[in-house]
Amino acid sequence: MITELMSSIYGESGESFEALGWIDDPTGVAAAREEVTAGSFEESAASAEAIVEALVFTAPDEAWFRYRIETSVTTLRDRFGIARLIDGVWKITRDTICQDLSMASGNCVPGYDVVFPNEG
Repeated sequence: MITELMSSIYGESGESFEALGWIDDPTGVAAAREEVTAGSFEESAASAEAIVEALVFTAPDEAWFRYRIETSVTTLRDRFGIARLIDGVWKITRDTICQDLSMASGNCVPGYDVVFPNEG
């Protein structure tokens, strides 16, 4: 389910952006996405595909995953994300989405934390 969520969020285009319902807190995500589509990274962002490479359930209601983003321009490797089970539905965290939008000049307001696992 989490693999499909990431694929769907990054594969969605158009005006409606239904993916907001697949994010645990969509605050500022739509505006950041609009900045990306209006900016110089529009083409590469439109071609972006997220591919989950590893998934670990850290609790019954939380999973961490490693993924890569493939675009028409480059491949961004070793990205990390979190999914949470909320009211029986898996959702991707806002931090996961906002960290990627920021690489294409999309600014989530308020800010976000970069997702990176502790090594301890």
